[in-house]
Amino acid sequence: MNIKDFKLFRDKKEISTIDLYDLLVYGKTAEINLKGGDSLVVGGSSNLVSFYGNVNRPANYEIKDGESIRDLLDFSLGVDQYGDMNNI
Repeated sequence: MNIKDFKLFRDKKEISTIDLYDLLVYGKTAEINLKGGDSLVVGGSSNLVSFYGNVNRPANYEIKDGESIRDLLDFSLGVDQYGDMNNI
């Protein structure tokens, strides 16, 4: 589990995982209803990549197995007006 994943527990059982980047970057919402006594658990960070320079949202991003440089570009909202896609 990593920081971009929230795990939802109900009655001490994991019932769902929510990818925070899917929500924040892509606007994908999860059909989850919280109830009294539910717990949201956020894991620690791992696989951090620094993405900076001529991108719209420079930051440290967490990347999962199977994700690519294209995913990082999406997370950072792409290159700015001075960015050169041939020089990454």
